[in-house]
Amino acid sequence: MDVRYFDAIREQVFTDPLIDVKGAAEILRVHQNTVLKMLRAGALPGLRLGRYWRLRSADLEAWLARQTRLQSESTAYPELLSSRDESD
Repeated sequence: MDVRYFDAIREQVFTDPLIDVKGAAEILRVHQNTVLKMLRAGALPGLRLGRYWRLRSADLEAWLARQTRLQSESTAYPELLSSRDESD
């Protein structure tokens, strides 16, 4: 592999700030225990450093974008969508 590839990875890892559980909870507007449960379940991307969890800000942003896209694609109320289509 090219040395530039590893330099790019190293730069991304060391320049991307880490967020603690409290910061992630504030960003997501949920309780800290909810963030911990999601991290332990693997539902939220994070790193365990000893006793503490940290999240890379880029990973959290990507996770949020993915969740937003999945929710916008879901059909929570298909009967409303189908009745709206029929009236057009």
